[in-house]
Amino acid sequence: MFNNVVIISLVCFLEVLTSEIGDKCITPNGELATCQPLTSCDHIFQSVLSLDDSAIEFAKDSECKYASETLICCGKATSLQPEADFSENTLLANRSVCGLDKNVDRIYGGQLTNLEDFPWMALLGYKKNYTDTISFKCGGTLINNRYVLTAAHCIRIKPESGFVLHTVRLGEWNVTSDIDCHDMKLNLDCANPVVDVLIEQQIAHPRYSKKTGDNDIGLLRLQYNINYTDFIQPICLPLGEGLIEKYTKELTVSGWGATERGPSSEVKLKLQLPVLPYAMCQQKFGRIANITDNQICAGGEKGKDACQGDSGGPLMMYKETSTYFKQWYQEGIVSWGVACGRHGYPAIYTRVSKYLMWIIENMTKF
Repeated sequence: MFNNVVIISLVCFLEVLTSEIGDKCITPNGELATCQPLTSCDHIFQSVLSLDDSAIEFAKDSECKYASETLICCGKATSLQPEADFSENTLLANRSVCGLDKNVDRIYGGQLTNLEDFPWMALLGYKKNYTDTISFKCGGTLINNRYVLTAAHCIRIKPESGFVLHTVRLGEWNVTSDIDCHDMKLNLDCANPVVDVLIEQQIAHPRYSKKTGDNDIGLLRLQYNINYTDFIQPICLPLGEGLIEKYTKELTVSGWGATERGPSSEVKLKLQLPVLPYAMCQQKFGRIANITDNQICAGGEKGKDACQGDSGGPLMMYKETSTYFKQWYQEGIVSWGVACGRHGYPAIYTRVSKYLMWIIENMTKF
């Protein structure tokens, strides 16, 4: 009786979707594991029965999609573990370190961020042929010590453009200042210097279609492991999929791209955008494009949009936690749109949850 009550309390947090025993999954610690019945994952099951709050929360976050019974992503741990050395099975930053933002012109109609906001944001630097000049033309996000997530179209640059993807910049806020400070005049309360790191490997999704924008996702392996600081941290990747439209009405986009006042913003911007259901998005685009379930539609309000230069950057949501006020998850990657801030036309974002296995399979041990 007692055991059944505990299991039922967990089931209440689940959606009846589709999944099978043995399917690959990712635990809250970033471990690659398999979906198993809760009662078959003995160490998690016993921890839940002990009524340990942290174990119950961990079990909820470990839920797989399920059909007829509760399935748990059954890894080795029963609670969040401090960040440790990564192995082949733990390539994603875990929930003890990722997405933790301290604070409760590229984004069209956007607002200025604070210095500490979104410390996972990255700028992609492109070198012009035969020069040493670096231009920032795309964004990305740090997802662990060695990899940045971005859009495939930011990697597949045409040779005739004259630009070559060269560098990732981390820890940036204002691109015009060497050191960013809350009080720029007096140089008070300043951030650490930015980190510019060369790219060791560029991995665009092999089925990326420039014509449709489908599979617009890529990974950049950095030349060396990055140390986390207050201003350089990884973002969390979503554990589940298909729940965005039901559980949130707005998502947040951030970047340095084109704004209504000029070609780019000096300072990192942020903007909240409404999420559109798949059917409504498909209706709005009609013959212009075939929107797939690999994509998210967000925006459509005049003067508020992602724009050129935000490509590869994140579309994010947060959830409240018992320990931290907000923990951010990357649900989308800025992919494409119809102009910028055009009324009635949302922007299209790659749905990250559809590519978790691809991300894991294309990263190697550091």
